[in-house]
Amino acid sequence: MGKVSRFRIRRTPVRPQLKLTPMGLPRPIRLNKKEFSLEEIYTNKNYQSPTTRRTFETIFEEPRERNGTLILTSSKKLRRAVEFRDSSLPRSRRPSRGIRAAPSRTLTPKVSPSKDVGALLQQRLEELDALLLEEELDGKQPHQP
Repeated sequence: MGKVSRFRIRRTPVRPQLKLTPMGLPRPIRLNKKEFSLEEIYTNKNYQSPTTRRTFETIFEEPRERNGTLILTSSKKLRRAVEFRDSSLPRSRRPSRGIRAAPSRTLTPKVSPSKDVGALLQQRLEELDALLLEEELDGKQPHQP
């Protein structure tokens, strides 16, 4: 009698995983997004500026008025300084929109604002008004050397 092999013969060959790099590491899954944030555009190393037909337009921080209509954008390019946080640090996770924190079941007593807080707030508002008034007066007067 012949010996029976212990090895099981597979009917279908094992398919190699397609999402591996030549070194055998898993390839990152690419997201097909339509819109990108400014940070993603500016920190992307593979970024190419758009063609002349698809150029970016400048959005004015303060709209300009021309012939009685407000103009919000312009095709004129303006240089801007944009700072982003260190890209080597991991991004902070945003809470998902679908899941919200459940309301707490413990009853907290209503805290009435104390009179000290109201007085402190009033004092801060007066200081702010004085500061804004001072800046406004400085802006109207010509600077003297």
